[in-house]
Amino acid sequence: MMALKNEHPHSKRNRSNADDAEIVCVLHMEGQKYGAIKPFSTVSDPQSRLLRLQDIKRRRLAQPIDSPYRMESTCELIPDILNDKHGYHQICYQRFCANLHRLDIQVVDTEVSSTSRSSRKKSSRDSTQFKPDCIFCNNEGRRKIKSGGTWTTEGMSVFDRDGGKFIQDLAEKRNDQKLLTRIRGVDMYACGAKYHRSCHAKYCQDPIKWRSPDKEKKEKQESMVEAHANAFASVCKIVDDVVLKQRNILMLKNLCDTYRHTLENSDHKNPNFRSENLKTKLEKHYGSHLSFCPLGQFHSYILYNSNVEINQVMKYAYELGSKDVIETAGARLHQDILNAFKNSAELMWPPTAQSLINSDIGLPSSLEKFLSNMLYGASSPRTEKSKRLVSSIAQDICRAATNSEWKLPKHVLMCLTLRHMFRSERLVTMLNRFASILCRI
Repeated sequence: MMALKNEHPHSKRNRSNADDAEIVCVLHMEGQKYGAIKPFSTVSDPQSRLLRLQDIKRRRLAQPIDSPYRMESTCELIPDILNDKHGYHQICYQRFCANLHRLDIQVVDTEVSSTSRSSRKKSSRDSTQFKPDCIFCNNEGRRKIKSGGTWTTEGMSVFDRDGGKFIQDLAEKRNDQKLLTRIRGVDMYACGAKYHRSCHAKYCQDPIKWRSPDKEKKEKQESMVEAHANAFASVCKIVDDVVLKQRNILMLKNLCDTYRHTLENSDHKNPNFRSENLKTKLEKHYGSHLSFCPLGQFHSYILYNSNVEINQVMKYAYELGSKDVIETAGARLHQDILNAFKNSAELMWPPTAQSLINSDIGLPSSLEKFLSNMLYGASSPRTEKSKRLVSSIAQDICRAATNSEWKLPKHVLMCLTLRHMFRSERLVTMLNRFASILCRI
């Protein structure tokens, strides 16, 4: 007869055929996303693992019949002696070993309810002595961590039996009075103390093992720390003057640009330094004296003095927004000029007058449009004179923006004309020093 679907080899129906089956999970639970079965033979100490499972089995079977923590069907699968065909799914093992801190509490409640004693006030030792926060970072709920190159979150964990004794001994060794105030002389397993696994690992790690014995690497690390300290000091100076003293506002991305620019002057450039990291540094340094207002999910923040009224903040934000429009337009035009210079054709040498007049200069169209609107307005008609003036000014701007590296027809033609007419190198040099000469031909 065909076996039922999802029927486990160690169930009552198939227990007689268990010896003929492959490696089976002794903690099998239905409805899980299973992976590969891990044999007990691959565990470093399988007998200790079995004893622990049997202890959990005893505690679970001691729960009331209707308790969700009893797991009677799973407890029946746990063998008394291990063999080569016994193993477990990782997800089944985690589910079976979860919520152990609630088992003893329910047993106590059952015993109290089953007796005929009158209700009495519980002592402070019986009640939970910990808030629902991590004993290391003091934050409640899930914590954002980076695992395998991607950001994720981790939940809270609880201590196993005698699991908090190591932390107490380590805190005593380090003389960590802040942590000892909470955990000294307390059974953290019975009291339900919680922690993040990443915080636990960070607290237990030995800093000496992470230090490199290489003297050169130590000097490089100290130099990097000093460079970041100087960059943060330059940012703090701006915040102190503009935000705290003048009670103005700033954008976080501008401060981050200052931070990166300061690092560029050192040996530890970091163009990918994130604004979120700088925000965390500022929050730790200034505390409640500085406030942040987000500008959207994919935007930056604005910084303002916490003592400034909201109407003043709105006024400064409007002024800052108007200023940013000009800065954005200037930055975009500058980038367009550099791109046009990069893609421009090389100037033929020696040039002829005809090639200079009829050559395709390749000036940025955004720059010509900007100058035309600025000089004549958006609705003014375009004449040949206006086009020549816009082209002349645009060539001067492009030459100045590229630090005189872009040789444009206007400047070459002017120098050649003066040279042929007057044969005076001194005159050409003098006129070349005037940066804003407009050629109205």
